[in-house]
Amino acid sequence: MLFLIPIIAPILFGSQFIFQKSLGTVKTEYYNLSMIFGAAASTVIFFVICSLIQGFQAIDLIPFSLAFCGGVFWSISNRLSLVGINNIGMAKTSVILNVVSIISFSFGVLFLAERPDIYRYIGIPILMGGAILVSFLGNGGKINKLGVISVFIATIFISINNLLSLDAVTAQNFPHSTIPFFTSVMCVTFGAILGAFLFNLTPSKLRGWKSQSKRTHLYALATGLLWASGSEITTLFLATPGLGLTYGVPLIQSLITLVSALWGIIYFKEIYGKKKLSFYVLGAGIVILGVVIFSL
Repeated sequence: MLFLIPIIAPILFGSQFIFQKSLGTVKTEYYNLSMIFGAAASTVIFFVICSLIQGFQAIDLIPFSLAFCGGVFWSISNRLSLVGINNIGMAKTSVILNVVSIISFSFGVLFLAERPDIYRYIGIPILMGGAILVSFLGNGGKINKLGVISVFIATIFISINNLLSLDAVTAQNFPHSTIPFFTSVMCVTFGAILGAFLFNLTPSKLRGWKSQSKRTHLYALATGLLWASGSEITTLFLATPGLGLTYGVPLIQSLITLVSALWGIIYFKEIYGKKKLSFYVLGAGIVILGVVIFSL
C-alpha cells in the first residue's frame, strides 16, 4: 500500500487550490484562517479514529512542541502560497514550490543524518534552474514579483515545517520521545491556528474574516480537508525508514507539479499561446528531470 502514497498525496495536494482559483482573487489572510480550521477539524477526526484503533498515546511536550512550531511556520508559508496563487496562478506556483525539495534535502542531510548519494546532489542545480526559469514566465512580458517572491519565501517555511513535524515522529535530530504521524499532523494544525490568528488579531481583521461569504468559508474548509488528507499520508511516507526528506519530498513534490499544472493550464487556462506553453513545459521538464535524478 505504501507505493500508492506518491500517487494519492500529489492528487490531494495538487488539487487543493482549485477552490481558491474558482473564487478568483481572495483575501489571503482570511482564506488562510478558514482553510486551517478545516485542516484542524479533519486532523482531529483522523486522530480520534486512529487512536480508537491503535489506542490513545500520551503526547509528550518535546514532540508536541516540534510539530506545533512547525505548524506556525506552515501557516506563514500557506499564506504566502495563497498570495502566489492569487498573483501567478497554480501552474507556476507549483513549479516554484519544488524549491522545497532542495531545502528539505539540505535539512535532511544537515539535521536528520540522512546520507543521500551523488545523484541527489546533481539534481539540486537542475531542479533550481527549472524553477527559476518558470519564475521568469510573466503575463504581457512582465514578471509578477510579489507572486514569485512570495512563493520562493514560502518554500523556506514549508521546509522548516517538514523538518520539525517529521522529527516529532522519528527523533532523528536528537533523542526524544516520539508521537505517531497522525498526532504530529494534528499538532501542526494547532500551531497553524496560532500562526493564522497572528494575521487576524485586530478587531477589524476578525470582523473582516467573519464577513467573508459562506461560499468562501466552505471552499477554504474544503481546501483544508484536502491539505490535511495529503499531509497525513505524506508524513507516514516520509517517516518510513529509507525515505525521509531527501527522497520522499522531491518525489511527491514533482508529482504535485504535474497535477497542479494540469489544473492550471487545462482547466483554468492560466498559460496560453505556443511560446508561453513551450517556455513553461521546458522549465517544468527541467524541474522534473532534476527530481528524477534526485530519486535515483
